[in-house]
Amino acid sequence: MALVRGTIMPQHVADEAFRNPELQRLSAVLSMGEDDYANRLFPHQRVARAEITLHNNQIFMSEWFEPKWDATAPTAQVELEDKFHSYASPILGQSRTNALHQAVFSLDKTEAQNFFDLLSQPIN
Repeated sequence: MALVRGTIMPQHVADEAFRNPELQRLSAVLSMGEDDYANRLFPHQRVARAEITLHNNQIFMSEWFEPKWDATAPTAQVELEDKFHSYASPILGQSRTNALHQAVFSLDKTEAQNFFDLLSQPIN
């Protein structure tokens, strides 16, 4: 998915998204497997690498990498807020998303009821 879209968002894994011919082509030639090195590091580290073999058998291999946002390298606040807005806004609208964002960051100063009221409203 990320090879085609550049990222993975909720709408990218909806039913309609899987009808994309390029996604279908890539999934048909994709294989995943375990690696002894990665398994030895797990669960203290989660590492992965990508290997691409072309039709002419030329191989490109990435370095080992760890996923973003794991316990040893948590996300920056701005990244977390951006992700929240990019996921919530298309469903809830900008106004309600902003209100929820503010409510979460005000929980230490106000009653939680405002937050629960915002969460319990129907989605239009």
